Amino acid sequence: MKQSFKISLSILLVSFVLTTPLSAQSRTEEAKKRMKGESDDSSVSFALTVIDLSIDVLPEFFYFRPMRLNEPVIRYTPYPYSPAGLGRGIRSFNKDGAGRGNMLEMRLNLSLPQGTLAMEQRSAELKWHTGYWLLNSQFDYFKELGAPWGIYQFNLMGGRKFRFFTSGDAGFSMGYRNVMIGGDRFDGFEAAVHADLYPVKPVSISYYSGFMPHTYGDITNTRLTVGIHRGPIRFSVGHHWLNIAGIPFNTFSAGFNVYL
Repeated sequence: MKQSFKISLSILLVSFVLTTPLSAQSRTEEAKKRMKGESDDSSVSFALTVIDLSIDVLPEFFYFRPMRLNEPVIRYTPYPYSPAGLGRGIRSFNKDGAGRGNMLEMRLNLSLPQGTLAMEQRSAELKWHTGYWLLNSQFDYFKELGAPWGIYQFNLMGGRKFRFFTSGDAGFSMGYRNVMIGGDRFDGFEAAVHADLYPVKPVSISYYSGFMPHTYGDITNTRLTVGIHRGPIRFSVGHHWLNIAGIPFNTFSAGFNVYL
């Protein structure tokens, strides 16, 4: 009895070890199948509704005038907690015009050590801030342990920012996203919301959520990041949620930003 129990337990443990990487592999492959329409999941009607709503509504948000009457010209500073008294955040609304007319931001992220089902991740991003406008481009690479190939993403977006508060930054972006899974490429329109808060020195909190509708399955990218600022550099840790046609992936990462 004891011997048979040990044999059964051994078989169970071996089965668990063997199936762990296979489950990660099947998730990546299933995501690819769904995006190619080889699965029953389809959200084409929802995707078309989102695109139609975006075309109808978004132009109202992207207007070319000051947010308030007699508002100072927006300026930028690479020091979110500047000793010069420009306030919290990268935007300056000082009436004396202190700061820059535009600013470049560069970010690099790498995955933190994880368990067997976690994703390896590398990402890089460039942002160009000017006035109430934002232009950004990002590259992401994800790889699950046991998966036959990685997931590559690239996007290029333009955004409009709003002044809801003096110690933060928030807005809406639209653009293009490209996703490659195992040699198959999926392109589409992307809409996103983003916010950067500077609650207390030297901490910042960043949020990004992007949605790409596709014929056979939607793709969402959500990031939440906490940063510590030292001059023009931000060290950060964060979590990235990726959902491809209903298949969830996620990973923790660490990185740094440089404001120029």
